[in-house]
Amino acid sequence: MSEPIQQQTITIDDFVAYDFVDPPADVEGNTYVWQNIEGWFGGIGVRGAPIDRPMSDGAFDGPAPFEGRTVTISGTLLAKTRGGLQHGLDRLAGILSGQVRRATLVVDETQRGASRQAEVRLGGPTMIDRLSTYQADWSLVLFSPDPLRYGTSAHTITILPFAPGSGRTYNLIPNRHYGANSRNGIGTVTNAGNTNTPLVITFIGPCTNPGLRIVGGDQIQYMGSLSASEQVVIDTQKRTVLLNGANRRRNLSAASRWISAPPGSTQVYHWVDNVNKTGSCLVQWRDAWS
Repeated sequence: MSEPIQQQTITIDDFVAYDFVDPPADVEGNTYVWQNIEGWFGGIGVRGAPIDRPMSDGAFDGPAPFEGRTVTISGTLLAKTRGGLQHGLDRLAGILSGQVRRATLVVDETQRGASRQAEVRLGGPTMIDRLSTYQADWSLVLFSPDPLRYGTSAHTITILPFAPGSGRTYNLIPNRHYGANSRNGIGTVTNAGNTNTPLVITFIGPCTNPGLRIVGGDQIQYMGSLSASEQVVIDTQKRTVLLNGANRRRNLSAASRWISAPPGSTQVYHWVDNVNKTGSCLVQWRDAWS
């Protein structure tokens, strides 16, 4: 028994293209079929600057970060009427060319159960070849400054800061007092992808000098006091630190690093310096693939 046809879709804002027979039509009766996608399943360039060893074999190497990701998608527009074809040509030409020129590219690989995304803009002119009164080929070049592909589902955990217990008092007179339980300040970030994923960290007051550390690794800490109505949002991919929307990057401690979570499960530790150990930390991330 053959497998049912799965809908493999590519979405850019409100534009959707399919790669299977008899795809659904839009309100104009047009169907958009994508036939090839380049640069999505790999193809990331590397920015390296090796220096030749003078009078010797080889070179001195250094960091080799990834470049941005360029994705080229090509396909066919099938129209039922002449007017529909013209509407379709205008729609293709208008992708990412309006007032807002960035959007989320989503490649839904339903046969694998994987749906991944990237923030993109146009990386070149949209090419359209009108083949007949009812058909045209098209090609889109997209550029994402962030080369990673992210899962479409965001993950979130909330961690209360480490707080030692107050100890036990073994008095024999009711009501017996056994002291408050301790909190270990530990949470787990699980990244199902194959490369490090950035974190969005929100420190919520009231607290003083809140920090988050990858257990056994780097940390990031905001130096300052937050009231109950204040929160600091740190985006380690965009490298921004916002206190109620205002830039406070200068408040990061000297030991801070732009931490990320590697593939698999990683423990993170949240602490504060205020005596009563109030406040909390919200950690958000997506699975990430190179």
